[in-house]
Amino acid sequence: MHRWVIIVVIGCLVPGVIGAGEAKRVPQEYLDSIVDDIPNPLPRGLAPGETVPILDWASRMPLTPPSGSVTTPAEYELNDGLLISWGSFNTLLTEAAVAVTTGTEATVWIVVPNAGTQSSATTTLSGAGANMNQVEFILYTTDWVWMRDYGPRFISEDSTRAIVDHTYNRSSRPNDNAFPDHLSAEWGEPQYDIPLVHGGGNFHLFGDGEAFMTELILDENSGLSPQDVEDLFMDYEGLDLTIMPPFPSWYDSTQ
Repeated sequence: MHRWVIIVVIGCLVPGVIGAGEAKRVPQEYLDSIVDDIPNPLPRGLAPGETVPILDWASRMPLTPPSGSVTTPAEYELNDGLLISWGSFNTLLTEAAVAVTTGTEATVWIVVPNAGTQSSATTTLSGAGANMNQVEFILYTTDWVWMRDYGPRFISEDSTRAIVDHTYNRSSRPNDNAFPDHLSAEWGEPQYDIPLVHGGGNFHLFGDGEAFMTELILDENSGLSPQDVEDLFMDYEGLDLTIMPPFPSWYDSTQ
């Protein structure tokens, strides 16, 4: 039976993966030697000239949410592993991959654009001490590394894992936006497209079925009321969503 997959933005060490043991630490001198494949990543916020996509609500009808009993796991629950995109912040990703593959039984799925990058990542991770038996590569070209923002959301529908996909709130990153479609096909898991523009940071959910986000979700989905958005999260993810007043944008772009 599937558990869940944690979506990692760049390099978060996560306590909720299965079979925790004593993880290896990578020597600092080795970390200092790691070179990024893409040294100047796009920002997590809007790049210069980039906009937030505008969805045509009418084109998304009729809605097709899951028909079964739906629950969404909290990020701190037991997980099968991590899903990351390789290329930038490779030092942090290496630390995470080594810790997870040596301290737990979990898998690290790494998205790479080609065989050459896969070979380079394998060399880096092996040299750092990762257990490569717990690393699996997915060949796909992403626009950037912010997997937490554009990657799939996992739900349980009648105790079977499925994917919920939103429209990524960055207009010039089509490969990122399409990644959940690719993963759904590669893993053979059903996918449901929630008709919302959204990003990953503005979302927090807990094991009791409650979830929270700020009014950014309303700013990026004009024409929808708070109740519309709350109903969508209940229909697609089984979550009781509360929409909160935002932090000012100067404090945090995800509010």
